[in-house]
Amino acid sequence: MSLLVQNERLDQLIKEISDLISELESEITILSTEKNPYKKVTIRYLDGNMIINGKIFSLVHKPLTGKLLQAFLASEDLTLTRQELIQKVYLDESRLEHTSQVSDRLLESLYQNSLKLLSRARVSFSKVFTPDFFGFDVEWFVYDAKKQIWKLYRVP
Repeated sequence: MSLLVQNERLDQLIKEISDLISELESEITILSTEKNPYKKVTIRYLDGNMIINGKIFSLVHKPLTGKLLQAFLASEDLTLTRQELIQKVYLDESRLEHTSQVSDRLLESLYQNSLKLLSRARVSFSKVFTPDFFGFDVEWFVYDAKKQIWKLYRVP
C-alpha cells in the first residue's frame, strides 16, 4: 500500500472514531443557584465507564447501572417512564420485544428490581459526585410523582 493510501485510510478511521465518540457522548447543563447560574457538565458513557467532567466512574462490574445510564442519556430530556425504564434496562436484549408481551407478575417484579437498581445507583453516584465535585448539590435518579417519570438528576 502506498503512503498516500495509508494516510487516507488513517484519516477515514480517525473520522469514524470521532463520529462514534460523538454518538456516545451527551452534554447536559445543570442549573445552579450560585452567581454563575449554569454549569456545564459533560457526561459520557464509554466502554463500561461513566465519565463526568473528566472523572471516571467505572460501571464495568455494574452492567445494569450502565444500561440505566445509557437509557437516560438516550432520552431527549433525560427522563424515563416506568415502562421505558423496564423496556430499556431489562427487556431490550431478551426475546420479549415489548412490555405488553410480559405477564403482570413479571412486570411488577421487574419494576421492583428497577427501584432497587435506581436506589443503588443513586447511592453510588451521590458518594462519588458530591457537592464538592460540582460546587453545588445534585440529586440523582429523582422520581417526579406529578408526571410519573424518573429524572436523571435534579438540582435542589
